[in-house]
Amino acid sequence: MTEAPLQSDAGQSRPQLTPEQDKRRLRGLRTANGIGSWFGYKLFRGTVVLASKLMMQGQLLYPERLPQPSPDYYPPFYMHYRKERVSKHAFVVAPNHSHMLDIALTGYIRRPMAWPSKPAFVKWRILKLINQRVGCVPFMRDSDWAEHPEYAQITYTKDELKDVMHEALLLGQPVVLYPQGTRRDDANFEDAKLGAVYAAIRANVPLVPLAIYGVGKADAHYRTRFLRRYRAIAVVMDPIYPHEYWHLDGEREIAPAMFQAWQRAIESGRLEASGLLVHYYAK
Repeated sequence: MTEAPLQSDAGQSRPQLTPEQDKRRLRGLRTANGIGSWFGYKLFRGTVVLASKLMMQGQLLYPERLPQPSPDYYPPFYMHYRKERVSKHAFVVAPNHSHMLDIALTGYIRRPMAWPSKPAFVKWRILKLINQRVGCVPFMRDSDWAEHPEYAQITYTKDELKDVMHEALLLGQPVVLYPQGTRRDDANFEDAKLGAVYAAIRANVPLVPLAIYGVGKADAHYRTRFLRRYRAIAVVMDPIYPHEYWHLDGEREIAPAMFQAWQRAIESGRLEASGLLVHYYAK
């Protein structure tokens, strides 16, 4: 049977699945709800951070700014299938994105988070069994459907991703969303999207800018003498609360205003981080 193309909202075609294929796809994604085992996430996070230490000497500044009881707070339990509230302290972490190591730096936040991922994270069964149970939510970008139609049966669509992340936030689960979407070689935000902002607005949770400096191509690099590892800093900036913008006229005005506040916070945090690196490590 020849599969007819289905147009996505970005104009790219993606394979249209049969009802049985789509039912099987959603059944396979049942555990990809963004809420995983706290022990599994701790183990996963620890593995990522430990592996990153071979390439990077990282530091997280001001974790106390996160909207939670303490920087080391973990909710007492997580559920996979029951609709239980996992926390009262949901938020959206929005880092700038210029290097693979940004993921590890984001992981310096000691808090379980849901995170959208490329299909490669669930390509093999063992990866699927692990990653979907520690917060991974696989999805396919609109621009990638033509190149990788084989992932249609193991990932969410973009609209489904929005729904999953929204439900996770309502249940109290923090999520991490990169406004730039993919890694950037420069430090500008011209192509950044408002997805993280809209997620925070619609769930009425804080948007937390995470300014990362030290690993991107546009950053000055300061390396350790041993192993020549990157020295990098992630700065947690003050949360941006949607209710502070409710005086504006609807989401169309609120979202750009919050995005501009996010951009200013990222630029300010990156400037602070670069100053610290210069002060401590410049020759």
